[in-house]
Amino acid sequence: MVEAQETKDGKKKITIMDEIIRQGVRRVIRRREMSPKERHLEEQRKRREQGERDAAHLREQKRLMLTMLEKHLLVVTYAAKEAQLPRSQHFKWLQEDPEYKKAVADLRQVLKDFGERKLLEAVNRGNSECIRFFNRTQNKDRGYGDSLEVTGPGGEALNLGTIRQEITPEAIKRAMMKLLGTDPQLDAAINKLAALKTAASKPIAR
Repeated sequence: MVEAQETKDGKKKITIMDEIIRQGVRRVIRRREMSPKERHLEEQRKRREQGERDAAHLREQKRLMLTMLEKHLLVVTYAAKEAQLPRSQHFKWLQEDPEYKKAVADLRQVLKDFGERKLLEAVNRGNSECIRFFNRTQNKDRGYGDSLEVTGPGGEALNLGTIRQEITPEAIKRAMMKLLGTDPQLDAAINKLAALKTAASKPIAR
């Protein structure tokens, strides 16, 4: 493209717009001189170049979005706003682009590592709440958990079918007598409880 300049005689100037028009005219003339096959190849070349430009622009958008996600700790609203993209575009890429999805997953692991490091730093400082949280989540196998896990022999999963078969009225009676000893009134109460258990386990007639 030629910048505005003055000819030797100082009377005529060639402006940038003049050069653009001239180039356009030359392209039109050249296109008219092309054979149908040449015009087809030219159109293919233009579409290919446009596709490459679009692909490069899309890659740049995704790179920018990933950068903003890292900056805003994976908060999509803030990241999309700074990247000047709609939030929906992020979720669309997650569904359609496996590489983008993997990159977001990697960022999530980095964020987890960051949070874990901060937690350990707080534990080192003696933060009692963080110490309790760490023990509840990381030392459950040492008895620090909030829930009670019941397992079978050797830590294996419980067989609920076997448990139902073992909890019979007779088994309840034996267990209570073992704990409380023998007593006529207690025996009567146990027998009544066992009868109620048996009645409750029978299907209701329709």
